Amino acid sequence: MKKIILLFSILVLSLTACNMDVNATPTEEPVSAEAVFTAAAMTAFAQIPTETATPVETLTPTPTATATVTLTPFDTVTPQNTLTKAPSSYTAFGCYDAAFAADVTFPDGTVVQPGETFIKTWEIKNTGGCAWESDFAFIFSSGDQMEGANITLGTAVQPGANGKISVTLNAPTTPGPYTGFWRITNAEGTIFGESVYVMIIVDGEVPTATPTP
Repeated sequence: MKKIILLFSILVLSLTACNMDVNATPTEEPVSAEAVFTAAAMTAFAQIPTETATPVETLTPTPTATATVTLTPFDTVTPQNTLTKAPSSYTAFGCYDAAFAADVTFPDGTVVQPGETFIKTWEIKNTGGCAWESDFAFIFSSGDQMEGANITLGTAVQPGANGKISVTLNAPTTPGPYTGFWRITNAEGTIFGESVYVMIIVDGEVPTATPTP
């Protein structure tokens, strides 16, 4: 811009000097200083380049990407077959178990007469998780059987309940202590639970062994 103004000044001075030239022929029509100035100004402005405004770039904001979260449902787990336990724990006998509760008749050490017939009754508790069915049996296990026979329970006993079991016995004819053990079995003959026993003393003088000389 400064160069253009300087050029314009030089041009004006040059034209003015020409107008004042003494060697100018009298036939030329004098040019006024105003006209020269006007022409020079127009020429100078015509040479000034027109600045084209550079459009300011409008920044279009980039839309923020919104993350879409897709929730993947957990796989449905199908429960495997599970055993439903009975009220009490399983034992070495499966879901069956038994425990002595009380002597109802002929407690341990009862004295009986030789050959006497008597009925021994026990109270036994079902400590397993399954009921004792009516076709379960009560059988002689070991010791002195005293002519007692195996019997069928005849009545179901639920878990946690007590059942009374009786057998008919005959006391031996020989005086002395006798003990017999009995147990319960299921319908398939599997023995389970504690043994219960009967212990009596047959009255009379117990013979003593005579030492051999």
